[in-house]
Amino acid sequence: MIAKTTHIIIFFFVCIIHAQNPVTLHLTEKDGLPDYEIYDIIEDHEGYIWIAANKGLYRFDGKVYKHFKHSEKRGLSVFGLIIDQKGRVWCNNISGQFFYIENDELNLFVDLKDQINGKLSEFKILDNYLYALTENGIIKVDLNNKSKFVLKDNQITSAYYHSPFVIDNEFYFVHASRIRKKNERDTFEDVASLQFNFTEINKINHIKINQQNIVSVTNKYSKLFLIDKSKSKDISPKELKDKVITKVIKVQDQLWIGTNKGVYLYQYKNEVLFFKSKYIEEEYITNIIVDKNQNHWIATLQNGIFVIPNIHIQKLDLLSDFKITELEKITDNIILFGTNDGKVGWFNTASLEVKTFSLPETSKISKIIYDELRNCIYIGQDKGGCFWNLNQKTIQPFNQIISAKTFSILDGQLIYGTYNNSQLIKLPKIRKINLFENLSTPVFLPKNIQFESTKIRNKRTYTSASKSSNYWIGYVDGIFYNNSTISDEIKFNNRSIFSVDLVIDNKDNLWASTFEDGLIQIRNNKIVANYNKENYLLSNYIGKIQLDGDKLWIITDSGIQLFDVSTKTFKSILKADGLETYDFIGLVATSTHLVLNTTKGVYLITKENCFKQFKTTDVFFTSVEINNKKLEVLDYYEVPYTDNELKISFNAIGFQKEEFLNYQFRLNNSEEWKDIENGIYFLKYNSLPPGNYTFEIRAINKNGVPSKSKKTTISILAPYWQKWWFYIVVSGLIVLLSWIAFIKKSKKKEKEQLLLFQNTKAEKELLFSQLENLRSQMNPHFIFNALNSIQEYIMTNDKELASTYLVKFSRLIRMYLNHSRNQEVILKDEIQALKLYLDLEKDRFDDTLEFTIEIEPKLLNQNIYVPSLFIQPYVENAIKHGLLHKLNNRKVSVKFYTLNNSLICEVEDNGIGRIESQKIKSKRAENHQSFATSANERRVDLLNKMLKNKINVTIQDLYSSINIASGTKVLIEIPIESYESNNN
Repeated sequence: MIAKTTHIIIFFFVCIIHAQNPVTLHLTEKDGLPDYEIYDIIEDHEGYIWIAANKGLYRFDGKVYKHFKHSEKRGLSVFGLIIDQKGRVWCNNISGQFFYIENDELNLFVDLKDQINGKLSEFKILDNYLYALTENGIIKVDLNNKSKFVLKDNQITSAYYHSPFVIDNEFYFVHASRIRKKNERDTFEDVASLQFNFTEINKINHIKINQQNIVSVTNKYSKLFLIDKSKSKDISPKELKDKVITKVIKVQDQLWIGTNKGVYLYQYKNEVLFFKSKYIEEEYITNIIVDKNQNHWIATLQNGIFVIPNIHIQKLDLLSDFKITELEKITDNIILFGTNDGKVGWFNTASLEVKTFSLPETSKISKIIYDELRNCIYIGQDKGGCFWNLNQKTIQPFNQIISAKTFSILDGQLIYGTYNNSQLIKLPKIRKINLFENLSTPVFLPKNIQFESTKIRNKRTYTSASKSSNYWIGYVDGIFYNNSTISDEIKFNNRSIFSVDLVIDNKDNLWASTFEDGLIQIRNNKIVANYNKENYLLSNYIGKIQLDGDKLWIITDSGIQLFDVSTKTFKSILKADGLETYDFIGLVATSTHLVLNTTKGVYLITKENCFKQFKTTDVFFTSVEINNKKLEVLDYYEVPYTDNELKISFNAIGFQKEEFLNYQFRLNNSEEWKDIENGIYFLKYNSLPPGNYTFEIRAINKNGVPSKSKKTTISILAPYWQKWWFYIVVSGLIVLLSWIAFIKKSKKKEKEQLLLFQNTKAEKELLFSQLENLRSQMNPHFIFNALNSIQEYIMTNDKELASTYLVKFSRLIRMYLNHSRNQEVILKDEIQALKLYLDLEKDRFDDTLEFTIEIEPKLLNQNIYVPSLFIQPYVENAIKHGLLHKLNNRKVSVKFYTLNNSLICEVEDNGIGRIESQKIKSKRAENHQSFATSANERRVDLLNKMLKNKINVTIQDLYSSINIASGTKVLIEIPIESYESNNN
């Protein structure tokens, strides 16, 4: 059959990439752009982007669009953005008003509505004058005093003055279809070299490139002229035919030309424009600028603003139709690729030619490697594999490499790793014949080939690298070194290394990209270096790495980096450099380009120019809040200690600054700079203690270059109790109070000692008084009378009375002696002794003495204490001085009751009274006060010195109705609380 004898021709597709475009960001209302209709755009000295739009004037700091208004402004639209020598931004409107920005406000400079007549005036700022071009001449306005002069050609009155431009600080404009110049005398002269014989000139653009002047002239048709002294040369390119040139700018040696049909890019060389590319087709371009960070801003009349972050990162449009899974470099210009649906192709980075064909098996291509020695390509697929012999121009099945995750060439063997093992596959000896560039259509051979293989290890395999007879394989459980005799794991800090990719440089260094440890350098199977976020690696999680001479290209989840192995330095490519995504698949480096494969397409990056030199813009404070109250942004604040809640918001100028700027802060110069989390644009302190604080913010670009820091100082005043004078006053008061306390303590101690002495003395005196009471109660007269009574009973042989009297007497003596040992006794014991005493006295008076003792019933149930031997002397006085001189009807009564928390004892007799008793006493030879009475008086005085509530003793004389003395009453008031507490 024919199928067995002929090769099967595989479908083959060839195309040329006609479109490669840089990554372009379209700013619209979704991104906060306030208007689609943009008339002009400019960057000021600080890096702000100013936008003149249909809805007004806006300033863009990379994040926020600020709208500038003026109360006298007529209409919304503004035009003609200009920056003067002072850095002020100027604009005007159709109504003839000219404005400038100063102190962050829109200021009206001059209103020329009467001269302009409702037509938009083009204007320039030159030599401290504003030149406004109108149909009636050029109005020259002094910027200092606003004085106005009208410059015009009186011989030509009907032509409009327009299209001003400046060459070498000389003012040019278009008038009557001629290029004219204003001279020092403020008169006009024609410029012979700039006469283009156009019947009408609508617009002039001028640039200077390589010291040569190029002027674009727009009327019905647009032209570009090279101006050299007195002659001009038409260098208009064919691509601009039928296009209206709106703007021409120079970027290095290139011309960017804005038209009504997009932007055209030309290379200028030897007075010839070479077409390079066309961007943003079909858009009406109003202006093009390049900012400080090489971002290209393109304003359109009806579709907002387009920004090209990096023209050296080009997206290959036709390759976007393929879901490319693998890249492999064949030669310096030829890059092989595989797709998700089983297609293989290659493209030329120089000619941008692309060729593709389909493999018989349509499953995903998982891995490709080019074997330069044998001029073969090994292609692993999810459901098979292919062996592509470039010498024989054939492809045939090679199912031994199904689902390949890694390939490496080791001498005559292929290291193959998959999801569950790794193998060494012995390769055939094939001599290289042809170059890849001369390859014609490959054919498919249906026979599956099989090579001898040896299993290395049954583990999931991720990556491998080899050199000479040595090879290293990254498994799911670590990196293992192998040769013909040994296999050993390489560890980092005594733990396994989980590697994504392995490469070997020309100095035999093994480089490992890891899941969490960044980039690891290995030599002689020992770790010699580790690069991570602390030493400027963008992320500790990195993917593919690619050797490029003495440099390494590194893919991370935060961007791409180029690592110079010799200088140990990094360069980075971020979204701010033109990347659309960080979701990378693979990369290949050639001598001039980096081919990057991502989920959003394939990019061709010019290595020489892809790294942008970002200028780190200064940070500024956007607001300061103290205790949630917004304040004017100042360099110094002084607040009371209660205003200690602080919030400082900040920002920096720059498009996509979040991608290349990080922020740091420190509190006072003594502290180290601390990083601020990405996306956070404020610092907040909830409760600052009193003191002086200098808050400092700065920005750090991706290359580690810091900006000038921004500072503000806040002085939180201390409360009065934390001020120096308060400490002095308090210290003085403490010393004074301590001295006073010492004096008072000393006096108190002296007083206590005096009181102790007095109490001791009083207790001694009280004891002596008590003894005196005892003496008074046991006076010789009483004892003598008692013993006489006993003797009389004995003599009369009245033994029973003698015995009874003796018992009472002995009991009373015993009670007196017991009571004398205590200062206080219980009331009922005192009453018992008193009753015994009265019984004895009654016997002594032969029953002519009657006595009664009345007690309030509740008193006998309470433990109420009274001074010992205290009541009896008063009863004795009643008997001795009141009743003794009475012959009969002798009565004495004693009552005990409570009144106002005091114990009241009433001793009442019906004797002769104190006056008669005193008369009788005065007639005696020995005239003295009763011993018992005087002793009790002294005792009362001593007791009252030690008691809070005093004992009171009052004596009342009793009289009959006819005013005859009928006795005496003694009232003794003893405070119950004092005695109870004193006893306790």
